[in-house]
Amino acid sequence: WQVVGYLCPDSRNNGVDAADGKIKRVRTLDVAGFLAQHRVDEIIVAMANPARQTLDLVAQCQRAGIRVLVVPQAYELYISRPRLAELDGLPLIAIDQYELPAGAQAIRRLTGLLVAPVVMLLASPLLLAAVVALTLRKGKAFRKELRCGKDGEPFWMYRLNVDRDQPTLPASEKLLVDLGLSELPQMWNVLRGEMDLVGPRPEPPERVKHYSDWQRQRLRIRPGITGLAQIHGFRDQHSAEQKTRYDLQYILRWSPFLDWSVLLQTVWTLSGRLWRGKTIRREPFPSHWRNEAERPIEEVAYVDHS
Repeated sequence: WQVVGYLCPDSRNNGVDAADGKIKRVRTLDVAGFLAQHRVDEIIVAMANPARQTLDLVAQCQRAGIRVLVVPQAYELYISRPRLAELDGLPLIAIDQYELPAGAQAIRRLTGLLVAPVVMLLASPLLLAAVVALTLRKGKAFRKELRCGKDGEPFWMYRLNVDRDQPTLPASEKLLVDLGLSELPQMWNVLRGEMDLVGPRPEPPERVKHYSDWQRQRLRIRPGITGLAQIHGFRDQHSAEQKTRYDLQYILRWSPFLDWSVLLQTVWTLSGRLWRGKTIRREPFPSHWRNEAERPIEEVAYVDHS
């Protein structure tokens, strides 16, 4: 898409940022000419109560063959399977509860059972080295944390005994966190049927008990080691509200292709993180000399989110 202009009624800005000068504000009088000049093929209406002029514009666009898209105001309600309904000639949108079909859940389970042993086998040399190092340094290599799974059922989630929130992690432990290796023990949770490879990240009971009814919908499926919210950059410090939108989108749009897409994006990001780490270690100048804009951007996928 290329945005060529925007139209706001009553000289309101409505949060549109056109500071770069690339997006032109269109006046009502010349909007028809503007649409024709730029060969616009779609317009998006994002207003709670469209004015009469806006409705007239929509009608003009329809006659001109321009596609009209409407942004729903109650966005959270539309993260579902909406369908058109009618009551005495009044058009309505029905918001139906959507559950992941049993067949889809079986495919997710089968994928986990097939992939988890392979990942554990391939990573076993690194995992064994990490277990030995953590045992010698801390006395134990693993830790378990209470999390809420499908339907809010509590379970023990496993991970390597790494203090991820410590500002000064040893280099070896930081490497485990950066590469997501600290989460490898959760493959055991996958084999036990408590988690899947992809899904909403599980959160502790003290956080789940503050969920709204809408947020609790993310508990309708088994949690995952990585998920759609995580590859969009949402980590544990982000609100459940933000993550729930992506988690519900995952449930609604689930397909085997989506699962593999999320997994591949996660692997790609972890590989990029390792490469950037090597680049940083070869940096000839002290890190505090670098301009802030030259720092590596924050990764969009992070397996360690809860």
